[in-house]
Amino acid sequence: MSTQLEIFEHFKLRKPKDDTEIQIKETETFLRTKQTLESLIEDNKWRAFSGRIGSGKTTTIIGAIRDIHDENKNFDVVEILSPDREKIGAGQILASFVRQVGEKYIGQNFPSGKIDTRLAQVQRILMTAHEKKKKIVLVIDEAQELNTKVLNTIKRLRDTTFIKRAIHLPVILIGQPSLDPMIRNNDEVKHRIRSTQFSYTRKELIGITEFLAKGLLSREVCKQIVDVKTTEDAYRNNCYPTPLELNSDIEIAMENAFKLGDEALELKHFEIRELQRPAPKKERKKIEISADIADAKIKNIDSAKEAS
Repeated sequence: MSTQLEIFEHFKLRKPKDDTEIQIKETETFLRTKQTLESLIEDNKWRAFSGRIGSGKTTTIIGAIRDIHDENKNFDVVEILSPDREKIGAGQILASFVRQVGEKYIGQNFPSGKIDTRLAQVQRILMTAHEKKKKIVLVIDEAQELNTKVLNTIKRLRDTTFIKRAIHLPVILIGQPSLDPMIRNNDEVKHRIRSTQFSYTRKELIGITEFLAKGLLSREVCKQIVDVKTTEDAYRNNCYPTPLELNSDIEIAMENAFKLGDEALELKHFEIRELQRPAPKKERKKIEISADIADAKIKNIDSAKEAS
């Protein structure tokens, strides 16, 4: 197995710092997500974002929330980003809440041993924040692992009242596609949580592919890679290749080129069968048109959802 340093030296590349987040922040999807989150926080909403592993949903959503926080210090964020999938429960979420913002609002960041007492601690935090005209936003990653009890506990937090007025804790859930049916099957919360599927557009994925390839591939080649990895069925399900998948393909191609002693990265280095047999010009044209139509359909669906 070749080392990354050897491969970078072979292609005369300097090992860059990981600035993928900077590239993501330049996409329309990031800006649109940021605007959506600003509105959700302002209106104290509860929203679920779902997407495949490596789709960029967590990086985009967390990055957008942190940007909003930097611009508006009038709220705090409780982030539960890497929960233990086997142990995650209401108690762990409440404990994280107390540890992260308890000191600021109730002078205590040590969670109680009993879950009911922890719940009371968090409710005190929320009421104190409300008195100070501050908001607290709860963000949970890998939320598809939550169970009914946890969702109902979050519902109780959102129903916390102060002087007979609901406080309404803004909640952002981030998870894999199984998050959506999990919410739909919970009668207590399914009418409260709106779900959004997360995916970059074809145009954005082409730009991300160019970035990940570190200048070794032309934009036309990047288009070909994205289109070949996207099927018609995927278009219908708003399911483009993920940045993680594209990055893996590029890393494999770079290693293959290195082993062959080739100084330029070419399609032949990619282990994507369809790329080895390029479609005729007419078929390639059809693929590109289909992709553009798919993007247009997705934007229309998103617009209709926002309007509703």
